[in-house]
Amino acid sequence: MSEKPNMAKIEKFDKSRLKKTEMEDKNPLPSKEMIEQEKQAATITGTLSIMCFSFEAHMKVAVVYLCDHFRLTPPGLLAT
Repeated sequence: MSEKPNMAKIEKFDKSRLKKTEMEDKNPLPSKEMIEQEKQAATITGTLSIMCFSFEAHMKVAVVYLCDHFRLTPPGLLAT
């Protein structure tokens, strides 16, 4: 690509013959409000996940305790 551009052709180029086009962002950047909403949603989702995990862990302990107390065999998932 060592050829130099033909300056005469560039200088004679008529920009007025170009078609006008409208530009539209395909992936516009999110607004500050949208980012804040997503952060809040992520926080809520994370909190709910922790709460569900904690609840599940407490339920397993309760089932194991009750099975032990009443001398029952714990379900397969909870067997220790």
